[in-house]
Amino acid sequence: MKEIAEFIIKKIESLECGDDCPSFSNNELIPVNISQENYHEIKPRKDEQIICFVDGGNSELISANNISLQFIRMAAVFYKGQQKLFRKNKEFYCLTYFEDNFFKTKIFPKDAFLEPTFNSFDETLMSGRTRVKITKIAQAIRRLAELSFAEEQAKNSSCNFLVLDGSLEERFTYENEYLKKLFETCKKQNILLSGVSKTNSILTQKGDSLTKKLLSRKEGCWFYFPVAKNDFEVLKINISFAKLHEKSKYIFRIDVSEQNKTKDVCEILLNMAKDPVFIGYPYGLIETDGVARVSNREKEYLKTKLMVYFKRDQQKIKDCISSQDAHDILDNIS
Repeated sequence: MKEIAEFIIKKIESLECGDDCPSFSNNELIPVNISQENYHEIKPRKDEQIICFVDGGNSELISANNISLQFIRMAAVFYKGQQKLFRKNKEFYCLTYFEDNFFKTKIFPKDAFLEPTFNSFDETLMSGRTRVKITKIAQAIRRLAELSFAEEQAKNSSCNFLVLDGSLEERFTYENEYLKKLFETCKKQNILLSGVSKTNSILTQKGDSLTKKLLSRKEGCWFYFPVAKNDFEVLKINISFAKLHEKSKYIFRIDVSEQNKTKDVCEILLNMAKDPVFIGYPYGLIETDGVARVSNREKEYLKTKLMVYFKRDQQKIKDCISSQDAHDILDNIS
C-alpha cells in the first residue's frame, strides 16, 4: 500500500510542472496552451435582459434488451434579469424497439416529435464493439428533442439569451442537423445562444484534470478563454470555462455560438449564480432542471398507470423485462 500511495503522489506532483494544454477527443478542436493571460475578470451586468433556460429529463418505464419505453419532458424557464417571468414544458413518450438490425422509434402523441431510426451499430453511440444499448437511443432522442424545443422558443419568444443545459458540440448521429437549425434561428432572431455543462471529463495532455488546473491558478470570478481553436466546417463554437462566484468550488464549461460574446454570456450568468443551493451555478438552470426532471414518484405512478392498460397481458411484459434482470439480483445479494 505504501508503494501505491508514493506512486500516486509522485504522479500528481509531476502534473504541476511545465507547460500543458487541453487534450480533446474531437480532432477539430485545436488545443491552446494554458496561460495566465487567458483569464478574464467578469463583473455583474446591470441591464435586465430576457433569458430563456432550456433542459430536458427522461425516465424509463419499460426496460428490456429489445424494447424500451421512455417518458421525456422538456422545459423552458424565462427570466428578465433575476425575475422569473414564466415557464413552458412539453412531454411525450418514446418507444424504442429492435427490428432488422435497427432501433426504430415510435412517439406518442405522434405529432410531439419525429421518429428517427438508428443503426444498432452506430459508432457515435456504441461503447467498444458491442451493439448500441437501447437506452442510448432514448438519450439521443431526448437531446434532439431539447434542441428542437429550444429552437421553438427562439422562434416564438422575444428573449435576448438562450441557455442550454449541456454543450453546443455535436456528438452523435442527427445532432448536427438540429444544432444547425438552432444556430440559424438564433442568429436570425438576434439571440445569443450558449450551453453550460455541469460536468466534463476534459484532461490536459499531461493527464491532469483541466478544470482542477484552471481553478487552482486564479481567485475571484473569471472566464478562461481561449481553450481551443476549432476547425468545424459549419458550427463555430467558442469554448470557455468560467467561475461564476468567488466562493464556488466549481467551474463550468460554457459554449457560445458567436465570436467575442463569451464575456456577455458570463456576465449575464454571473448575476444568477448566487443561490446557496448550488453556489456558482445559474439558478435558472437549477429551476429548469427541477421542472424537467422526472421524479421516482412520478415514474412509479406512470408505470402503474401503464400496467392497468396491459390488463391480461401484464405477464408478457414482465417476462420481457425479466430477461435482463439477472444481474440486478446478484447486485442485491449482500
